[in-house]
Amino acid sequence: MKNQNVIIIICLFFSVIGYSQFDFKQFVPQNPNVSALFKSTITPVNEYSGTANINIPIYTLQEGGLSIPISIGYATGGIQVSEESSVVGLGWSLNAGGAITRNVNGIDDFHITKGFLANPKNHPDLPPNWNPETQPFAFPKNAVGSYDQFDCEFDSDNGIQTFYDLPPKTLTLDNDYLRDVFMFNFNGYGGSFVLSKNSPNAFLTSKTPIKIEYEGSGTGIYSNVKITALTEDGALYEFAQMGMTLMPNINPNIDYVSSWYLSKITDILGNEAIFNYDSSNTITPFKSFNQVFSATTGPSFQPRSEYKDFAGPLTHVDDILLTSIEIKKNGQKVQEAIFEYSVLNVNTRERLDVDSRFLKSVKIYNSSQIDPIEEFDLYQSYFGNQVTGDYYNYSLTNGDFAQSISALGSEFPNLNLRLKLDSVARNVKERHVFKYHENFAVPNKTSMSQDYWGFYNGVINPEVFIPEITSANVNQSQINQEKKANRRPEKSYAKMFSLKSVIYPTRGSTDYEYELNTFDQSFIN
Repeated sequence: MKNQNVIIIICLFFSVIGYSQFDFKQFVPQNPNVSALFKSTITPVNEYSGTANINIPIYTLQEGGLSIPISIGYATGGIQVSEESSVVGLGWSLNAGGAITRNVNGIDDFHITKGFLANPKNHPDLPPNWNPETQPFAFPKNAVGSYDQFDCEFDSDNGIQTFYDLPPKTLTLDNDYLRDVFMFNFNGYGGSFVLSKNSPNAFLTSKTPIKIEYEGSGTGIYSNVKITALTEDGALYEFAQMGMTLMPNINPNIDYVSSWYLSKITDILGNEAIFNYDSSNTITPFKSFNQVFSATTGPSFQPRSEYKDFAGPLTHVDDILLTSIEIKKNGQKVQEAIFEYSVLNVNTRERLDVDSRFLKSVKIYNSSQIDPIEEFDLYQSYFGNQVTGDYYNYSLTNGDFAQSISALGSEFPNLNLRLKLDSVARNVKERHVFKYHENFAVPNKTSMSQDYWGFYNGVINPEVFIPEITSANVNQSQINQEKKANRRPEKSYAKMFSLKSVIYPTRGSTDYEYELNTFDQSFIN
């Protein structure tokens, strides 16, 4: 029996809650399974980021040059309050096959007429008669009157493009000058890339022995795009199963393909791995909650301040679930992995935290046997409690923004529950058991009790999400910020939901200790 201790630094990217300007595409939530899969891609597992590699192997499918490991992985970067659980459980991801996802910057790169690939220009038209040697910046058009009319319009192909204070349900579709950023995670490979206008080859942002190409055709708003990746061992990976993000209330229509799932691998010997999916369900994620604090000072204006609340766009995301992996040799199936999920139909919904399903088991078959040669069962419960009765606590006054984003409908079964993976058993007997930090009452996923990075801090922040604003260039006495949120991190609360220990079938265990990031204040001027 062996016990290990591992120290983890809670470290995720900064998430801003208060904005003065925004492109609402930045507030479109992803499929929770895709988010879980790419968590370790965004925050790499290494000593610098303070994250550990937690991987529970399930089985490896092999034939010729094909080797497809199936496992579940855990990202130790901490769990944010609004984070949804994957089909495995909160913080866990199913590693089998892979996917490509992207951050849409501006407009979909594949938009037939307005996307980056269709736009022949690399930058917008400059304002007429503008001299950069005498003018440090270009003044917006029609920049007269109050700041409410200061909408930063500029010429772009004889049109007007507006970015400032954009209402959540409107969008000016003009030519796109920003590349989307694509991220990939499949079979041990991970990284990101952008597209080229002049060739089907993608530009990888880091040195990775992969050649990525795209091809597509279509006559609608988006193209029917397939992405392929050729690896150094000669294997060809095809990503043809598309997952859509739909925004029904946006005009003009900007639905787009948000993810491509691995559909086929072919090795240099001709052996094939076929990935099959169930795409019959869609998920409706929470709308994003955005709050803006604006203040004016100085002799030219009557000092004033105000808070504005915005709800992001209503979105529907395809719920793509991997159902099987078939290994074929000479066109004949020789091995197969079957993934079984909970029931979701008009009469039965086994999963309680989101309108989706959870993974129940993985079974491995070969061509010569009817019964599975290996079986892995997942056992889950929930963080939190199933709330009944009135939703009287879900208000900004009580530090909860659920009502502000219309999150109390039937598509959100419960705002307090999160799927929790308790254990994984191999052939019933060999079991991995998981323990978590859950020493406090579970906050709602729409709770405003969050630190600057979105982790739980145990503080009730009624009405506002924006902390005290400080600036060396502004006289603080002139800003009437009556309400301020406490967004300071608190270690004991920030660990909420995080994995505490793994107990192995041998009864040995690994314990994980977490700490907050620190910095030397002497470097701050």
